[in-house]
Amino acid sequence: MSSRAIAIGEAATRSSDELVENRHPGMLEVERKLGRRSMNATPLKQNIDDALARYFEDLDGTEPSDLYNMVINQVEYPLLRRVLDYTGGNQSRAAEILGINRSTLRKKLRSHGLID
Repeated sequence: MSSRAIAIGEAATRSSDELVENRHPGMLEVERKLGRRSMNATPLKQNIDDALARYFEDLDGTEPSDLYNMVINQVEYPLLRRVLDYTGGNQSRAAEILGINRSTLRKKLRSHGLID
């Protein structure tokens, strides 16, 4: 088994307490503002791990290809769309929130058909 597969498996078996303790600082701020309403929400990496497990089960022996790009595109599109919505379409603010350059953001938005 590859080290990447082991890492995914380890993340899936962590206790909920460990996952709460290892939250991203931005997520902690969101939880603080929401009064910790999201404390019982399933962590994003757990949802992704579950989706990948289902994906591999559904392959039923078929060899996947270009998996990395498929996963990145599946995550990146809703991420960009939600951040743009959150910022009211302000690309400079969206780029700052995402921690990327504004020109990189525009390139990604174009590639996903979110802008012309």
